[in-house]
Amino acid sequence: MSKKSRIHIPGAIYHVILRGNDHRDIFADDKDRFRFFSILDIVRQRIPFKIHAFCLMTSHFHLELQVAAVPLSKIMQRIALRYVQWFNWRHHKTGHLFERRTRRSWSIPTST
Repeated sequence: MSKKSRIHIPGAIYHVILRGNDHRDIFADDKDRFRFFSILDIVRQRIPFKIHAFCLMTSHFHLELQVAAVPLSKIMQRIALRYVQWFNWRHHKTGHLFERRTRRSWSIPTST
């Protein structure tokens, strides 16, 4: 059975958390972190969204993103897929790097 589609709200700001499978490390060193930033930038250039904040931990990361027309799920799918492919290639691994779906909370900005 497929998972339910998440609600997409253009302009919403999302706090996203993606954790390593079984709490394993997803960043082995600064080279991994730099590649992750590069991938974020590449995806951001192709899909319009804003990065308000980020925090890269060894076993997970936090992002605060504001989406436009493209749903958050598509953005995170592109980021995660590209990073996992590179990470597995670099570290001679196969399989999943991240556990379950992206965790997220959201808010809709209001004009003041």
